[in-house]
Amino acid sequence: MRCVELTCWAVGIAIASNAQASDYELTGFVRDENEAPVSGARLTVRPAPPASGAPWQAITDPAGAFSLSLPSPGDYLIDVRQEGYYQLKDRLVHIEL
Repeated sequence: MRCVELTCWAVGIAIASNAQASDYELTGFVRDENEAPVSGARLTVRPAPPASGAPWQAITDPAGAFSLSLPSPGDYLIDVRQEGYYQLKDRLVHIEL
C-alpha cells in the first residue's frame, strides 16, 4: 500500500472567495509519497465538531487536482480514499477569510 498526501497551494488549504456568491472555493492536489498525482481519489469534507452538516465530495482529476465549494470559513475534516493507497482520515483544516 502507498500513502496519499493532501498537497495544497502554499501552506494548508487554498481558499478563493467568490465575490459573486457566499461560497468559498477549496482547491488543491492529492499526491502520493513520491509527489506523483493520485487520479480518481475521493475527497470527503465535513464540518468539524461541534459544527454539523452534510459532507461535500470531490474526485481528483488526472493531475490529482480537486475543487469544491464550501458555504463558509471554519474548521473542516478531510478524508481521502483511493484503492491501493492508505486512507487519509480526519485531517483537520482551518479556513479563514
